[in-house]
Amino acid sequence: MTKVRTVPCASRVTPLATRTRRRLPPAVALAGDGAVVRDLRTALGALGDLDLPIVLIGEPGVGKRACAETLHRGAAPDACPLQVLEPDAPELVHLDHVLEDLTAHAASSGRTGRPTIYLESIERIPLPVQERIVATLARAHPVRVVASAPTLLAELVGLGCVDRRLSDAFSRVTLHVPALRDRFGDVAAIARALEPAVTIDPTVPDVLVGYGWPGNVLELVETLERARVLVSGARVTAPAVRRVLGNRPRRSRGFDIMRLDDFEYRYLRRVVARFSGNQSHAALHLGISRNTLARKLREPMPSPPLVAKRA
Repeated sequence: MTKVRTVPCASRVTPLATRTRRRLPPAVALAGDGAVVRDLRTALGALGDLDLPIVLIGEPGVGKRACAETLHRGAAPDACPLQVLEPDAPELVHLDHVLEDLTAHAASSGRTGRPTIYLESIERIPLPVQERIVATLARAHPVRVVASAPTLLAELVGLGCVDRRLSDAFSRVTLHVPALRDRFGDVAAIARALEPAVTIDPTVPDVLVGYGWPGNVLELVETLERARVLVSGARVTAPAVRRVLGNRPRRSRGFDIMRLDDFEYRYLRRVVARFSGNQSHAALHLGISRNTLARKLREPMPSPPLVAKRA
């Protein structure tokens, strides 16, 4: 049997299913029949066999780790568990050893699937460690590497959070994981996906869609679980959910009136994010040239309108 090298503090590199940190199961994070989440599931399926580093971008709580697990399982259902490295994991300094050990372990266990390692929140990894990761990724290895970040890596490079070479290493495949506000139609499906652990009263979805959910799917799930505690494990009711939500801001149901230049500024960036930063695809769907879109994206944020004082 192949001997597996022991990496310092190797307990940090643990299967996703055994970690104590809260995670969203793919069946919950990717629940729903809306066009946005269907496109996301399709993209994850298409990328399953791709032999390139992949970066998942999205806000906290959207389910990036669930997407990483879906990528891993979609390509090889019998593969070893997804391996997760958090930003402060000491193994990042010895990532080349970790990749070798994963490969050896997969071979010795008789599994046919390719191992996958998930680098969580790469913008929080210290820059000197990022440099070592770049050197490791430059060498050929049979391990799939998936990373996550809150926004496009190019923006994080500009903020000094990500090494430009690391950004380049992940630049070929970027997948945007949408916020819950971009898929409100899936709220009821996400709630139903928690059953039978959490039984939902039919009136609950009507309450859920009235809130903004800045914490995305994770906040929604935790809200329903807290409501379950309030009702002592029985069916979660609308009053229990309202009690948990308290004074959290409601979602505006009306049309948000704004200046045309402000609307264009925000809308163009939403469209580009929807296409995972690909300006060519965004321009094609907007019906404008890529140069026009690039020029508009370079324009500064519109100044707030001047309000005349009453005499």
